[in-house]
Amino acid sequence: MAVFRFAKEDHTLGNLINSTLHSFGRQILFSGYQIPHPNEPYMLMRVRTDGSITPQEAIIKACRKVINDLNILSREFTKEWELKKIANTGVDGA
Repeated sequence: MAVFRFAKEDHTLGNLINSTLHSFGRQILFSGYQIPHPNEPYMLMRVRTDGSITPQEAIIKACRKVINDLNILSREFTKEWELKKIANTGVDGA
């Protein structure tokens, strides 16, 4: 088991990484995070793997997947926003 400390992070990142780790299936035996105290600016994440991947590799893989998913979300949102602006321009005639 490994414990990682993320400075200046909270439940937002903790839940994203934890959920992503859980999606890896049997490679991850345990993952969880905690915020020791709301006034403390860090998050602790514990990860235990089956040995086919190290906890460090699992965290890196999860972070890369979160970044990729957020990039896809950003592109799709921008595309839809631009399409909405085009559609509204056509209706309003502006």
